[in-house]
Amino acid sequence: MKASRKFNKAAEESDFLYDKFSDLHFKREGLKKFANLIRTALNDLGIAHIQFNCINKSILIDAQKHPENYPTLMVRVAGYSAYFTDIGKDIQDDIISRSEHRFN
Repeated sequence: MKASRKFNKAAEESDFLYDKFSDLHFKREGLKKFANLIRTALNDLGIAHIQFNCINKSILIDAQKHPENYPTLMVRVAGYSAYFTDIGKDIQDDIISRSEHRFN
């Protein structure tokens, strides 16, 4: 999180964080790491709004190619949720290109 704020000048001047997690399994250890991440963002970095998409990039790419197979795939866009297949390709590309993280 700190690194993304260093490289993104707009992020430094914003209280918002948009991030994507791949293969996020809510097992005990992963859930602890996820909670620590949120705690750090809110308490240490002063981020007021956090928005996560917890989905594998390959699923998003496949949904873009075969939207008929993903009629209920929901994603966070910019403060709201939307069906991935209902949003424009430029916004889909933006969601796909967002930084992707894993909890190992």
